[in-house]
Amino acid sequence: MDLIIMRHGKAENIENSLNNSDFHRNLTQDGIRNIQNIAYILKPLIDAQKYKNIKIFSSSSIRTAQTAEIIAKILNISKVILDDNLYHGDYYSMLPKILLDSNEDDCIILVGHNPNVFFLTYNLCKFEFEFRKGSIACLKLNDNLASGHLKYFISGDCVKKIYENTSTESKIINLESNNITFLGIDISDVKFEIDEIINDFYSECEKFKTSSNDQEIIHQMRIYIRQLLTLLDFVKLDLNEDSFKTVSKKIRSINTELSIIRDLDQFINYLSKFDSYNHFKTMATSQRKDHETELLYKISSNTFYDLDQIFSELIWTNSDDKIKHVDAYIQDLLILIHKNKKQICTEDYQKLHSIRIMGKKIKNMIEIFPDAVKNKTILIKDDINKFVKQLGKLNDFYNTAKILDILYKLSIKQDLSNFDYIDSEYNYIHEKIKKNSLKQIRKIKNKKMPGQ
Repeated sequence: MDLIIMRHGKAENIENSLNNSDFHRNLTQDGIRNIQNIAYILKPLIDAQKYKNIKIFSSSSIRTAQTAEIIAKILNISKVILDDNLYHGDYYSMLPKILLDSNEDDCIILVGHNPNVFFLTYNLCKFEFEFRKGSIACLKLNDNLASGHLKYFISGDCVKKIYENTSTESKIINLESNNITFLGIDISDVKFEIDEIINDFYSECEKFKTSSNDQEIIHQMRIYIRQLLTLLDFVKLDLNEDSFKTVSKKIRSINTELSIIRDLDQFINYLSKFDSYNHFKTMATSQRKDHETELLYKISSNTFYDLDQIFSELIWTNSDDKIKHVDAYIQDLLILIHKNKKQICTEDYQKLHSIRIMGKKIKNMIEIFPDAVKNKTILIKDDINKFVKQLGKLNDFYNTAKILDILYKLSIKQDLSNFDYIDSEYNYIHEKIKKNSLKQIRKIKNKKMPGQ
């Protein structure tokens, strides 16, 4: 079910209204024109959704009722329902009943006042907007009807500037030759980017055939795989659940295979600092060569994963023209990062890893769709990159410790005669890793979070 939350248009000053009453303020001529323009922008968006029923509820004040009537007339909706609760800001007394009485393929339009429209939108989708007069936020509600995600936002101020042919820096919507063009993206854009990333990944595979010991190639291959995982997460609500899980699992398997080589590279680089401790470095170099040879064979013999085939297994449940809002997705991730910051600790690697993945998803989305995010989001790009890099260093220490433990167990099985030497080297390196990890954790906890 879609919920459209709208603020009324520009109204006359209170001293010009009947009995100097806020309730009786009329829309100005400019306010009427702007609401009409917004309604004409909204109409093709509404028509494209093919809603079964559309209901308009409005605050009972004159300016909101007039706004709702203009919208209703242009959208060909016969009735506007006025509610005093909306005038007094008591949305939560009437909204649950309205939603429960509606169906999944219905659309509810609420016309109200600030700051209540702002708070209602934020409480439902955790996204902040400057609700100028006439602005509209369309939300897709979740099954619980208590939360949702943003489908699109139309700024009333932006529309006014566009129709006046004045310049605007707003990136939400622009009009060209009477066509509506969103800076946002749709599912067809996501599919296009998936195909492009797959082609880039295959190019790196070709490079690997001739330069299999090049650490940068493995790193770039992993970047492309993580970008694919991010895009899958971005559109998971538009996919059949089983196909999403199946494809995601296969893509993560590729990432795991590449990560083994990358983690061994990091381990070898780290041990290069200790000239007198070469036992584990020698073992890691040998392990790296074995995995490199195995991967090289798979790529050269075409037995490695076929990404085109894997992604052909996806079952899409929504059409290619469905609008996807990148900023809303990024905002949700930022909120989760802020909530989980305190969980960064040496004892819980999984929580650390999940926070880092959230940061990487934000980084990936900004890089994949730079034109589909607002200026405000672009401003956090450097903060996100630094945050991901800091968590990446901490992640490297954890992976280094993990590989050290694995190699230590293998060493004891293979060579008990040198146990004292191996044990001494292990304890020294392990203690160094632990100190470096704690130092990195302190750095992260003292840093300002991205988006703050």
